Amino acid sequence: MMNRTINRILVTRTDRIGDVVLSTPVFSALRKRYPNAYIAVLIASSNRDLAEGNPNLDEVILYEKGGRHRSWLQTFLFARTLRSRCFDVVVNLHANNRIHWVSFISGVPMRIGYRKKNAFLLTHTLPDEKWKGDRHESEYNFDLLRFVDVPVPEKMEPFVPLRLTCKFQLEQILKHEHLLPGEPYI
Repeated sequence: MMNRTINRILVTRTDRIGDVVLSTPVFSALRKRYPNAYIAVLIASSNRDLAEGNPNLDEVILYEKGGRHRSWLQTFLFARTLRSRCFDVVVNLHANNRIHWVSFISGVPMRIGYRKKNAFLLTHTLPDEKWKGDRHESEYNFDLLRFVDVPVPEKMEPFVPLRLTCKFQLEQILKHEHLLPGEPYI
């Protein structure tokens, strides 16, 4: 389906924590298909810890719609800074007016997303049928990746990096919960 060289890929997912976690199989699938590509993710700053340290990503770019990027002017300036990164492809996993505009203004030649919320700014679209709930969110994410020849993996495994400091804090909390070694917890 694709006839261009892909060296720099941006994935956007600026919504909720669970959706970001369910998007992590996309990162590993892109890395497998494009092992030498530069792969970045654009996420809300509140989800930073879900992406930083992911071995399939080269960069985590933070977008703060409710903070420093609140105004349309700041969003425009943010998009202009992305232009200098020269991404070949952007995959917008969540239909969002601002992110579609950011993708367009940043000059990414191949802009992929759902046919919803200013989709005229995208170059490759699919109808947004996630509302039907026929499939799992992670499966819907892979529909968009067909535009860049990324196959659906046999097994989709979410990945969240766990820093040593977080692991230590968790161990301290669990000591006070009186769990037996190996006992499951959430």
